[in-house]
Amino acid sequence: MSMAPLIRCGLLGWQSTHPIFPANSGCSSSRSHATPTPTTDYARVSEAAGLPAPAECHEESTLSYFEQFLFTGQSGQHLGPTLTRHLRNFLKDNAHYFDAIKAARSLVHSDFKGFNILVRQLDNRWNVSTVLDWEFAFAGSPLVDIGNMLRYSHLYPAIFEQEFINGYREQGGMLLQDWKKIAKLVDLLSLCEFLNSPTPRDALCQEVTGLIINTLNHWEDFSDN
Repeated sequence: MSMAPLIRCGLLGWQSTHPIFPANSGCSSSRSHATPTPTTDYARVSEAAGLPAPAECHEESTLSYFEQFLFTGQSGQHLGPTLTRHLRNFLKDNAHYFDAIKAARSLVHSDFKGFNILVRQLDNRWNVSTVLDWEFAFAGSPLVDIGNMLRYSHLYPAIFEQEFINGYREQGGMLLQDWKKIAKLVDLLSLCEFLNSPTPRDALCQEVTGLIINTLNHWEDFSDN
């Protein structure tokens, strides 16, 4: 059997129009999140990844992470003073959402997107074959992976998000109230961390800035129906 094709739905956009792919990627995400991880492992892996330990993953500590990126690191310089202040005020107003995930300890891939998913065709259906690139895995909230996969969902057909979430739930994945808002907030931290890189590419800086602005402008669209 030939190598399964790589379905790419990251920076270059989603290239598959078949709903079975997002549904199966949701199933794969749900299965990995069903793996509980003890607190000791969380502390060890999270320290290596630069993430807070469970007891620290609350409103105050998360805000401090954002502020380090925005005011001490490079993120604020890339965003500019006006957007940086707007983002900081937005985060302060919504940081309470982080308390909902402070005790979460599931296996998190941390780079869960189409670039890292192989699929193959079986019985005329596309199914996830392998999830690659676990080097940034840690123990934390499943919403990290969900936010990553749905980072560009506003650019895809609506069925992408629908089928991904359907597949996640069908395999037993549980979603909190306001899960999408929380996932977007968690992903903002990843985006700010990217901008904090010493030498991010200009084109990607513009893209990441656009993603941050999109979250701010469409925040109420992420509420549970």
